[in-house]
Amino acid sequence: MRISLQSHSFTISSPYSEGHQLTAGEAQALNALRAENIRNSLAKKLAGRQLTGEVLAELFAWLAEYDKTYQFKIRAPTVADSDSGSKWDVGREALLIARQRVEERWRAEERPMGDSPDVFGAEVAAESTLPEIVAEAIQKIEAKKEVARRALEELLGGEK
Repeated sequence: MRISLQSHSFTISSPYSEGHQLTAGEAQALNALRAENIRNSLAKKLAGRQLTGEVLAELFAWLAEYDKTYQFKIRAPTVADSDSGSKWDVGREALLIARQRVEERWRAEERPMGDSPDVFGAEVAAESTLPEIVAEAIQKIEAKKEVARRALEELLGGEK
């Protein structure tokens, strides 16, 4: 795994994988991160709302279901450009592709996206990690890089 600090890149190990048995400290850290993620999602739902009894009941019901089904999300990969060291964000491109596909599917099914933003977002996030979506995102990024390379070459008069 690579980390960056003050324009320098460093390689560190990735000791955790699926099936890893957690220590007490690791479990505590993951539970704290999970709680913070759920708290942030709840804060978004609360934003700008008056806390009436009805709203609180709705929030408690939503929170119980969200807590029961919460899963950490897998971050989409990035592709390093070996010539320049810059990163092209495959995850962002994959999310754009997935969002467009989910929107098209929901429109075809006449499902209102605004009524279920959590469900919509979860579908987009899940679809964005599908191998065919990631592959399409990589192809789009490679095409953009080629267009940029040609444009730069043209601006420089054919020089590299």
